[in-house]
Amino acid sequence: MTAPGHPERAVSDPVGLIVDLVAVVEHGLEPDRIRAVVTSVAGGRSKSRRLASHLTEHPSVLSDGRSPAPRAVGDLLIALREAGAQAVSAP
Repeated sequence: MTAPGHPERAVSDPVGLIVDLVAVVEHGLEPDRIRAVVTSVAGGRSKSRRLASHLTEHPSVLSDGRSPAPRAVGDLLIALREAGAQAVSAP
């Protein structure tokens, strides 16, 4: 997993990075399920990179759902909750 301060993975593997960040918080969903949710929400390359960058810098948004967060973060949190996530916060 990429730690804050290592943004290169947000560019090279944004979906994988998001999956890893969510998996740290959400133990109730399998990585394949998380990946499916991320892929459906993250959209294209630009949006997934922005989402990955934001989550790398602000991983606590996954557990507290607080703004300011890009709309994509809110969409991801909602989709993860709909997929059965328990530890991920609603926005």
